[in-house]
Amino acid sequence: MTRENPFDGSITRSKYEKPLANSTQIEGRSSSAVSPQIDRRSSNYSMYDQRKISAAASSTQIEGRESSVSPEVNRRFSKYDQPKMAIESPVKASPIKKAVADQKSFPLVYEFNCNTWLSLEEGSQCTVQEFAPQNAKKELLDSNSYMAQYDVIVKTGLLKDASADVAVSLNVFGTEGDSGFRKLRRLPRDETVRFEAGGDGVHFSIKAVNLGKVTKCVVSLEKKSWDKEWFLDSVEVDVVTKNKGKFFMPCQRWLGRSTKEGQIAWTLVPIPFELVAAKVTSEEPTAVRDTLQLELRSMLTTYTVAVYTGNKQGAGTDAGVYVYLHGELDTSPRFWLKRSQNNKDKFESGNCDTFTCEAKDLGDLKKITIGHTDSGVGSAWYLEFVEVQAYSEGCFWGFPCAKWLAKGEDDGLTERVLEKLDSKCGTFEPWVPYEIVTETSDISGASTDSDIFTVVYGDEACTEQHSLEPSKEARKKRFEKGQKDKFILEMVDVQDIIRKVRIGHANQSSGSGWHLKEMSIRKMLTPPTHCLFYSFTCNRWLDYGKDDRAIVRELIPSAGHKEWVDIATGKLEREDFDMGMQLDTMKKYEIYVYTGKVSGAGTDANVFCTLFGELGDSGERKLAQSATHLDKFEKGHMDQFTIEAVDLGKLFKLKIRHDNSGILGNASWYLDKVEVKDVERNETAVFYAERWLSKDKDKNKHQKIETTLYAKGYEGDKDSASTLTKSFGGSRMSLNSTRFGGSGDPSSPKRRPLREMPLFNGPTVPYTIKVETGGMKDAGTNADAFIVIKGPADKTTGRLPLILLEKEAFEPDCTETFSIQAPDVNDIREITIGHDGVMSSQAWFLKSVEVDMPHQGKNFLFPCNRWLAKDKEDGLLERTISAQDASQSDYKPTPQKKTRRKIAFQGSRSYDMVVETGDIERAGTDFKIQLQFFGANGSSTPLSLSKQEDTLERGNVDSFPINIEDIAPLKKVRVSVEPAGSRTSWFLEKISLRDKKTGDMYVFNCQDWFDLKRKIVKRELPATVKGEQVIKETTYVVYVKTSDISFAGTNANVSVIMFGENGDSDVLNLTKSKTYFDKFERNHVDEFEFPNMLSLGNLLKLRIWHDNAGVNASWHLYSVEVLDQSTGKRFRFLCNKWLSKSKDDKMTSRDLICDSVGREHESSTEADYEIVVRTTDKQNASTKNHAFVRLVGNRATSKPLYMINKASMRLFKGGDENKFEFRAENVGKIESILIGHLDKVDGQTGVASKNGGVSAEDKKWHCYDVTVTNAATKDKYTFLVNQWLPLMRNAEDGVKVDASNHEVGMVNALKTLTNVKYQIDVFTGNEKGAGTDANVFVHLFGQNGDSGRQKLTKSFRDLFEKGQRDSFTLEFLDLGKLTKLTIEHDNSGLGAAWYLDKVEVTNLTTGNVTVFPCAKWLDKSKGDNLIKRDLLPRSS
Repeated sequence: MTRENPFDGSITRSKYEKPLANSTQIEGRSSSAVSPQIDRRSSNYSMYDQRKISAAASSTQIEGRESSVSPEVNRRFSKYDQPKMAIESPVKASPIKKAVADQKSFPLVYEFNCNTWLSLEEGSQCTVQEFAPQNAKKELLDSNSYMAQYDVIVKTGLLKDASADVAVSLNVFGTEGDSGFRKLRRLPRDETVRFEAGGDGVHFSIKAVNLGKVTKCVVSLEKKSWDKEWFLDSVEVDVVTKNKGKFFMPCQRWLGRSTKEGQIAWTLVPIPFELVAAKVTSEEPTAVRDTLQLELRSMLTTYTVAVYTGNKQGAGTDAGVYVYLHGELDTSPRFWLKRSQNNKDKFESGNCDTFTCEAKDLGDLKKITIGHTDSGVGSAWYLEFVEVQAYSEGCFWGFPCAKWLAKGEDDGLTERVLEKLDSKCGTFEPWVPYEIVTETSDISGASTDSDIFTVVYGDEACTEQHSLEPSKEARKKRFEKGQKDKFILEMVDVQDIIRKVRIGHANQSSGSGWHLKEMSIRKMLTPPTHCLFYSFTCNRWLDYGKDDRAIVRELIPSAGHKEWVDIATGKLEREDFDMGMQLDTMKKYEIYVYTGKVSGAGTDANVFCTLFGELGDSGERKLAQSATHLDKFEKGHMDQFTIEAVDLGKLFKLKIRHDNSGILGNASWYLDKVEVKDVERNETAVFYAERWLSKDKDKNKHQKIETTLYAKGYEGDKDSASTLTKSFGGSRMSLNSTRFGGSGDPSSPKRRPLREMPLFNGPTVPYTIKVETGGMKDAGTNADAFIVIKGPADKTTGRLPLILLEKEAFEPDCTETFSIQAPDVNDIREITIGHDGVMSSQAWFLKSVEVDMPHQGKNFLFPCNRWLAKDKEDGLLERTISAQDASQSDYKPTPQKKTRRKIAFQGSRSYDMVVETGDIERAGTDFKIQLQFFGANGSSTPLSLSKQEDTLERGNVDSFPINIEDIAPLKKVRVSVEPAGSRTSWFLEKISLRDKKTGDMYVFNCQDWFDLKRKIVKRELPATVKGEQVIKETTYVVYVKTSDISFAGTNANVSVIMFGENGDSDVLNLTKSKTYFDKFERNHVDEFEFPNMLSLGNLLKLRIWHDNAGVNASWHLYSVEVLDQSTGKRFRFLCNKWLSKSKDDKMTSRDLICDSVGREHESSTEADYEIVVRTTDKQNASTKNHAFVRLVGNRATSKPLYMINKASMRLFKGGDENKFEFRAENVGKIESILIGHLDKVDGQTGVASKNGGVSAEDKKWHCYDVTVTNAATKDKYTFLVNQWLPLMRNAEDGVKVDASNHEVGMVNALKTLTNVKYQIDVFTGNEKGAGTDANVFVHLFGQNGDSGRQKLTKSFRDLFEKGQRDSFTLEFLDLGKLTKLTIEHDNSGLGAAWYLDKVEVTNLTTGNVTVFPCAKWLDKSKGDNLIKRDLLPRSS
């Protein structure tokens, strides 16, 4: 319930509520009931309060001498409630006889026997009375609900001008309730009271129903006294009734709007008299607060209030601003936001101002009230957002506003109630207060105005870096010569043992040097009379010009103790620590920095580094004074530096950066390596860099001036967020500095709800989500975004965070990609996408969302083209888009392995891949790497490895989990590189893959360079399995015969790709003929040799083309013959067609089928078969017997193929998939199988018999299906069994199962393929500047193969212009159903940027049209910066 404080105008809500004039309140244990006839000064609260009243009151009748008020109220009290009644009347005398609360549904009647005056002139001469409930016999219903007297002494501090005539109100709180605000009067009609400085204070008396143990009080000036100044020393509350004790609550602060702090109310908490007597020895007016500041801070909650003023014209205000915090337990007093911690001129347009305020027991914040005085020249104020943090509670709350507080704007209000936004609220590990005292030395020049910071380290954690005094203005009076300064900081709790502190400064000016004598840290324990104390001796300069030029020092404790006050004796007790058991040691580390020898390698910038070891980190240190060179960091130099730090243990990581400063822009730096020597251990850690730290040397994404390096030989976790416990044998991290990474951001512990992935109970599937932001200048947002994917029958992924990894915001005209695991919704019906950005600067224009479901082979493109913003369009921050408005594409899915009675082929395999970079000079790289694997069952989709900060470095062993198509067993890998930074060479040692399912290991050895300058950008590496190379090398000789017809020869450049059982050869350029100087002439046979190639096995297909260059480009090719010298086999490919842009079908590329394809397999009497048997996971589905399969084909029936079940290797268990390889009769096309299981095979007894006999369960087997693949032709046959199979006598009794599916392999498919013409229509979009002058290329993929990369050209036509449709006709071998289209341009021409709307491909033989939607830019500076895209076909 909220209401206005009758004394200071504040709005309060409390379970301790008190009513206003002519109002009644009944209080229970957990709620209070207030008459709805409550006079409200602010109409904003009347509706809210009356709703609460009607839901929380009971039937009440107040009987007076002249009138009777009977409000209708509804709440029922239980017999366990402890109600009380408070009645306040006008000043006019109004004697009240009694109050009766009748609960009609229960026989219980509450009576409040008053029989007293509410008058300033009669009786007790007060207008506020409280009464305890009684029964009909006038007996208290509860022994604790008695009337109590509280004697209050208010003392004024002994300071100049501390005295004042002020109107003061007081509210005393206890464990059972509060007294309500009571006006403190000496005489009944006093409007103010004279509070004199010093003396015994002013005495008052309050009567209230028992409050329990006093927990706090709130002292507030009435509105009429706001402009006065009064220094309140303390409040003492003596519970006279039953002698319940005295409570001392120190304040020692000013009250008044014009004072330094500007507050008109303070919350005070009681502290033991014994604690004051034992610890406070000074007679200074602020001695108690100064001495016990840490104790008081630990008993109160400090709220940090961040106020964001909008970035609009005239948004700032000069008015006085105030705020109330409304919690579930209480409401704070009115806080005046007077002193901004970060801005001298507060509440200016676009600024964030931070303030602190204190309160106690507010509970979880629900809302705030914020307003201003409407004073000053520019009082109108546009408030964007308010964030409140309570570090000691571990909570933060966000309150959006985005409205004017001005009489002439919006609704004219200058005060608003802001409800919290759940997505802007959260929790973190609570912080604790520390008292830090620094003593500046009493020597010349010791003072400083610099920003001093500290970090405290414990056994298992450390704090983040904190500034001791953030205010620049306040620092002018701090850190003076010979002065002690005390600071109270809330920071991460490092528990009870402090190992070290780091203290330093920011060196903002030439006079920043500081001589620190010593410092101390005090930390509270439980109970609050106990504390820890550590002292640290320094006596060193923190100055770049003195001592060792360090401005950061690490200090270990010189002494420590625990102290407490014995309440019984009042004495201060102390227990000293044995520091010999706790102390770490200081060490010297020599740092050797090697600048490279490349041109321009040196730098004039300032260089900083941080060392990391098993026991902690050094903090960032500036490498200021080289011991070897006056002009440091020059080309080819080695510079030596020495730093001191507490023992870091074994070093494993180093961060190094520069500040990009320097004369004439000489900041770029080529760092070769860094060596760090632990002088005491005589151990040296080597950190190779071999890279530029530059903003302009790398033209790609690696424009960095900082880097993280790992020690040579380190094999631990390189995740920057990890605890790094795996390093060098795994000793513990006693100073876990990586917890906050040394961040100086005090908001670092905040949990951001929209950045937390929900926990899923069931299985998940992969989703790939691409989010495209509009191209307007202000279209991006730094807010946290999310997406919800919804399917049929209320299936949903829940709210999924879209977390940016390398960016701080969704930038305009960019596309961000997210890979997420979430529950399977089966089919997408709609998506909801949004963000939590409530400020106008966080407006987001969302262009489109693409959701890809690889496990189902579905792709959805959802158009949006709307703002998600509080102050744009309809003000919505999230939008729901139906799948009916999306374009859908289907492709071959990558099924996931399912469990629990749902079995499906696992269409992909998971591998642990390890890439080893050589440990030789400059072996590391910035290359972007592409890998394509080839196996017995085809080739994988190319896999890109983008360079990360700490991967692919010299001597690195980098691990990557990958998923590729199930093409095992693997035979080779093709490794391609392309530049993505300044380092364009790479020494690859090897690549290793371990199959996660089978454990099979494949090693691809390289031990050679990739080098852009030498044009070595691609290599094929054979797989090595168990020490044996799977594919041998061979030499291919290619014979190309040009036809014997007129003008058959060509001057164009010819290339070829060969396709075989082991993959393809990649592009081979036919450049130098061994038979003719002038190659490809009429009736010539040109011979080309390609040595040291990996064998392709039997060749199946060949693609040959030319580039149409030269005067006579047209070419009539008769045939191509390929000789494999290692086997002596010849493969002939007949063409007898033109490759010409002007003749025949105008094609310059041909796919040719080998004449002998399939013949060798057809004539063979034997064949190799791979058989996969899957058992269902029904109860008792497994078998312990031997299984068999007989293949029935159109040529023959095979003998039984037995699968032996052994106790040492059990097969056919429930849910299992078992794979077998057999060589058997070539049965031709397989039509059916005979399948069963037997107890004995060739004298071998099944597992069941060996274990004591065949049980009833062992006599049956539930087989799900059988898959048979011809290893030579790749024909795959599936036989759906899905039935119980009885135990059989012999293999002749097998159950017959017909083939349910037959996938024709490539060998047999190629025999039947014919050439097909395709019409390709390219639609350029209507966006501004959509057209391109670049050369465009297309590559089609289908079930039967691919077209190769084809250039789209047409004579006498300006292609790919805005809004234009361009048509091209190409001819290839029938590709079958199209699955993908790759389109790209070469970024040439003045206007290379291209906005492609879509591509339509028509099979001119069948008339089938396949649409490939795009609706994206192909541009290096727009969208996702790609000029090459893979497009998927739209679903029909």
